[in-house]
Amino acid sequence: MSDGTQGRPPRRSEPAADRASCHDTLDQTVADTVLRSLFPGPIVRRERIGVAVAAAQVTLSGTVATANERCAAERIAGEVQGVDRVVNLIVVQAEEWIGRTS
Repeated sequence: MSDGTQGRPPRRSEPAADRASCHDTLDQTVADTVLRSLFPGPIVRRERIGVAVAAAQVTLSGTVATANERCAAERIAGEVQGVDRVVNLIVVQAEEWIGRTS
């Protein structure tokens, strides 16, 4: 009789909690790298941008002063190793006032 392993040791599966914590750790590492990449200099102000990572997708949020800052944040985040996709929800400050009346 054959057990289907054909002489190989049985495959050990990781518990779901271990897989989740591994992904959480990887996501946190990517988030930390994105933050360090975004804020080494004066191009983008750190306190105005949020970074969230899930399954190699980075989501940027917050408000910046210029479209150049918004574009720079997206470009920089996309260049980080481990990032597959960037969702840019950053709002340019001037855009917040379009359509509003005092």
